[in-house]
Parts: sequence; C-alpha cells; structure tokens
Amino acid sequence: MRGVSTLVGVVLLLVVALIALSVSVAALRGAIIWPKTVPRTYLCLADFHVENGYTKLTVWHQGGEVLKTSDVSVIIEGTLEEGGKIRVEDALSAWCSENVLRVGKYVLTIPYVFQQLERLTIIHRPTNTTIFYMSSPVIIG
Repeated sequence: MRGVSTLVGVVLLLVVALIALSVSVAALRGAIIWPKTVPRTYLCLADFHVENGYTKLTVWHQGGEVLKTSDVSVIIEGTLEEGGKIRVEDALSAWCSENVLRVGKYVLTIPYVFQQLERLTIIHRPTNTTIFYMSSPVIIG
C-alpha cells in the first residue's frame, strides 16, 4: 500500500497556515483601521461667571449619547483680568464624580480669572472630533 506523498501534506499544511494568517490579519485590520464613530451629543454653554478667583463654566448636556469624561477634553482661550492671553487645556475628569457625562448641567472650575472668553472647544479624544465650539468673544462680568 502506498501512502500520500509528503508534498501533498506540505501543501495542505501551507494552505491551512495561509488561511489562519489571513483571518488573523483581517481581524487586526478591522480592529485598528476602522474609525470610531463620533458621539451624537448636544452640548450648550449655559453659564459663565467669576467667583472667588475662579472662572466657572456651566456646560449643559442636552441629550444624545453618554460621554466618558476620560474621552473628552476642553480648550479655553481668553484674556485674563490682569491682561495677557492664555490657553488652558484640561481633561473633564473633574466635572463629575461618576466619570460620565449624562444629560444635565456640569460646572468646570478654572483656576484663572478671565476677563474675556474668546474660544471654547470641547473635543472627543478617541475620534479627535470637536463636539462643541464657541468662538465669539464673551466678556465675563
């Protein structure tokens, strides 16, 4: 009785290895290359004022998806009360104790006294997308 050629065995083994490799590469490509979706969230600047040497901004989450505070950062540009412009970039982790932004109002306390708020940007970091932007100068009183 004659057995199957070793060449046939090697070819079958190579085919199985190539199929396994292509499946794993496709899975990795799908996990790495596919972009994350931008959250559909409706934010509004509800209030801003100076209190005890701090500027307080109240942002109102009006609906849409819940955001993780670790995924969101805020950039504030403006003129300080003493004069001079400043750009403050901060994570939103201190906004709420739950580490998520649900529907409701959240107060961000900034350790500077702004005279004029020139630009406020809230960014969703995983997608690097702006989810709130205000650029008109607002005098804080």
